[in-house]
Amino acid sequence: MAGEEWSGRERRTDNNTLNAITRIQQVMVTHTREEMERYKEIIDGIAATREASEKRHHETFERIENLASSIRDLSAKADMFHDSIKRAFVKDDDGMPDFDGHRTAHISMVNDAKALGSIKNYIKGGVAVGVIVALMGFVGLSVLHEVQYGVSRPAAGTRK
Repeated sequence: MAGEEWSGRERRTDNNTLNAITRIQQVMVTHTREEMERYKEIIDGIAATREASEKRHHETFERIENLASSIRDLSAKADMFHDSIKRAFVKDDDGMPDFDGHRTAHISMVNDAKALGSIKNYIKGGVAVGVIVALMGFVGLSVLHEVQYGVSRPAAGTRK
């Protein structure tokens, strides 16, 4: 379809160019040789300009086609990415991905992890205090035992 539009424009340009050349040729018949040379240069300039314009037109059209192709590729990749995201989420009652529920679940998991971390820290602290108390108890009992039975122990080198 785009090619047909450009063809229509080219036909109009061709007709306009031909009309201009025809008018100039009609005027050339009535003018001197110098004027004819000047008009010939003008005609050659018009033809060269038209050729350059046509070349730029085709180059621009190719760039537009390449850009459109790149956009189609990016759009296809975006659609695939969107589809994979939709498949990754749990569906809500309408069958659509439940993004809000997913976000809420993550917030809940973070809060649960924080609570579990504080419980773990509390338990670790309690265990540490228990271990220290138990060690102090053993040391205390050892000292008490030594004090209680250490006095009646025979001196070194003597036997009973």
